[in-house]
Amino acid sequence: MNENADTRHDANSIKKKLIKLEIAFMTIFWKRVLGRFNATSVYLQRIEIDMVTGNSMLQSLITFVDELRNDFDAIEDEAKILSISVNKEWSNGGKNKRKIIKKYSDGTTGHESLKGRDTFRVNTFFVIIDKLQTELKKRSSAYDNITNLFGFLTRLDVIDDNLLKKSVNNLVKVYSRDLEESLYDELKQFIGMVKVKEDNKLIKNPINMLQMIVEDNLSGVFPHIYVAFRIFLSIPVTNCESERSFSALTIIKNKYRCMMGESRLTSLSILSIECELTMNISFENIIRQFAQEKSRKKFFKHNII
Repeated sequence: MNENADTRHDANSIKKKLIKLEIAFMTIFWKRVLGRFNATSVYLQRIEIDMVTGNSMLQSLITFVDELRNDFDAIEDEAKILSISVNKEWSNGGKNKRKIIKKYSDGTTGHESLKGRDTFRVNTFFVIIDKLQTELKKRSSAYDNITNLFGFLTRLDVIDDNLLKKSVNNLVKVYSRDLEESLYDELKQFIGMVKVKEDNKLIKNPINMLQMIVEDNLSGVFPHIYVAFRIFLSIPVTNCESERSFSALTIIKNKYRCMMGESRLTSLSILSIECELTMNISFENIIRQFAQEKSRKKFFKHNII
C-alpha cells in the first residue's frame, strides 16, 4: 500500500490473473507435459542412443500426450487445491463479453453456447493437445524412413531369415555405393558367432556390436556389417542446429553490424557455429590467398617517344 497508484494497479492486475482457475490449471498441465518432454530430451541426447530407440521414445511421448486428453477432470481437481487463493469457478469472459455469432453449413446462425469450463476445454486444452501431437508425429515421421531401413539391426536375435534378406536388400539398394549384397551372408555368420558367446544383451545393442567388431579386429571379416553399423550410429537422433544458429546470430548481428549483408552474415554464422573446427585452421595460407585475390596492382605500359 506504500507504493504509488500505478504500481498498485499493476500488482492488482497480476493478482487477478494469478488467482484464476485457468492459470492454476495450466500450471499443473504444463508441469506434467514439460517434465516428460525434458526427461525425454535429456535421454535422447545421450551418445549411445540410436535412431530406433529415439523414434520409440517419440512414440511414447505421443501416447502420453494422447492420454492427457482424458485427464482434464483430474487436472482440474488438482488445480482447485493448488492454493487457497485460486478461484473455484471458471471465468466466463465477463458480463460485457461480445457475443459471437456462428454460421453453420446449412445457412443457420447461432450464438456461442459454450461458457466457462467447456470453452476452456475445447478452445484451449484440446487445441494444445492436438498441436503437441501434430508436432511430435511430424518429428517421428521424419525418422520412420531411417528406422525402416536400419531397424532390423536391432532385432538380429529374433528376426527370421526371409525378413532379414528383404531388409538387407532394401538397405543395399539405398546405400549401393557403400554396401553389397554379401551383407546378408556376413550377417548370417555374425549372428551365429554372437549367439555362441551367449550374450543376448550384445546382439540387441548396435553400439556394443560395433565395439566388438573394432576391439576384436573383425572389420576385415565383416566389412559391410562394419560400414552398416557406422552409417546407422552416425545418424544424429537429435540436433540443435537451429537453436545454435539463433544463439550465434544474437552475438554476431549486434547494433554495430545492422547493415551487414546476408552472405557475410551467413559466413560469419558458420564460422561461429563450427568454432572448434575454425580454431584448428591455419590462417597463413588463407591470408596469403586472400591478399593475392584482392591485389590491386596494375601494370602500365610506357610509350617511348
